[in-house]
Amino acid sequence: MPDLPFPLPPLPSPLALLRWRIDAADRALVRLLARRRRLTDAAALCKRGWADPADPRREGRVLANVRREAARLGLDPATVEPVWALLLRRSLERQRRMLRPRGAGAAAHEMKEATP
Repeated sequence: MPDLPFPLPPLPSPLALLRWRIDAADRALVRLLARRRRLTDAAALCKRGWADPADPRREGRVLANVRREAARLGLDPATVEPVWALLLRRSLERQRRMLRPRGAGAAAHEMKEATP
C-alpha cells in the first residue's frame, strides 16, 4: 500500500464500538420511557373521577408480563422486575398529582402535557 500524505485516524477499539452501541440502546430506552409516560398520562385522564388511580390487579399483571418476557429473552426476571416496579410506582405518583384537585392553571398545564 502506498504511503499516504496524512495519517489515518485510529480505528475504534471493539470496546469503543460496543460502548457506542450501548449508548444508542440507552437513547432508545429513554425514547420508549417517554412514550410510556405519554401513554400512562393519557390513562390518567381516563381515570378522572376515580377515588385513586391505583389498580393493584393491573400492576400485578404488568409485573407478571414483564417477568415472563424477561425470562423469554434470557434476562433475569429478578433484575428486570424492580425496574418496572419503580416505573409503576412513579407512574402512579404522577397520575395522583395529575388528578389531584388544585388550581385550574396547573391542572390544565399537566392535562395538556399528557395529550399523546
